[in-house]
Amino acid sequence: MMRQCLFLLTAMTALWTAAPSTGIAAEPAAVWRRHETAEDRAAIEAVIERFRLAVIAKDGAAISKLLLNSRIVFNEIDDQAAIDKGRGLDVHFDGLGGPGFPAFSRYLAGEKAQIEERFSNVVVVQDGPLALVTFDYQFLSDGKVDNRGVEHWMLRKTDGQWRIFSVVWTAT
Repeated sequence: MMRQCLFLLTAMTALWTAAPSTGIAAEPAAVWRRHETAEDRAAIEAVIERFRLAVIAKDGAAISKLLLNSRIVFNEIDDQAAIDKGRGLDVHFDGLGGPGFPAFSRYLAGEKAQIEERFSNVVVVQDGPLALVTFDYQFLSDGKVDNRGVEHWMLRKTDGQWRIFSVVWTAT
């Protein structure tokens, strides 16, 4: 945590000192504030927990209730080698638009091993009806890490409910 704070402080200092030499004009501090509430934060955290519990329960239907719709972006972000391989079949392949959530739901239903997704370093940034949730994750199968990486969710509040409309992750 201390290392992350030092890195952030160093990066901010570098940006601050670089600004005049790059022609970026210093502007007065904005008087803008995010529109966020403790109730929204709690509701977003509840979505995260319901997702986590649904993975453990292998309940794709429960996860689908957390989604804005079943056609959302729900993809691992491929490395360049995987993109290049995909372009052998489709010259326009960009690493997105794979089987998405329906495939994940089928995986959950058919998986015999005990599974769990663990979240750490969770950051929620919200402004009104839009939220970004970012975290480090570990996906476990029978108690062993199957893959890990960083995951980003975009959520939208509609009809008083927070719904996920994008899930992307890296995997190593």
